[in-house]
Amino acid sequence: MRIPSSRGHSPVYHPAYKYLLAKLVAARREAGLTQAEVADAMGRPRSQIGRCENGERRIDPVDLQEFAILYGKPVTYFLAPDSDVLKANKALKDSPYRKSSAST
Repeated sequence: MRIPSSRGHSPVYHPAYKYLLAKLVAARREAGLTQAEVADAMGRPRSQIGRCENGERRIDPVDLQEFAILYGKPVTYFLAPDSDVLKANKALKDSPYRKSSAST
């Protein structure tokens, strides 16, 4: 039995998640902090911060809140506008490359 690939279905590939990652890096830079300084402040390894920023590690709501507090930004700063999310969802739904639920 072949397990279907989750690539393309993962939130990490969603445009709104890519937006969040870009805003995360921008906020850190605007705060004048390095990944190492953020890691020290959060009590985590520097590599974990790098993995969060490049999408290799999912960011949960608690992590997002910690980043927001550290960077002096509201949590909403990191979230794509609703209209952009709706457009992205429609584009993904209508994509001929998206697997239908019947084929999984």
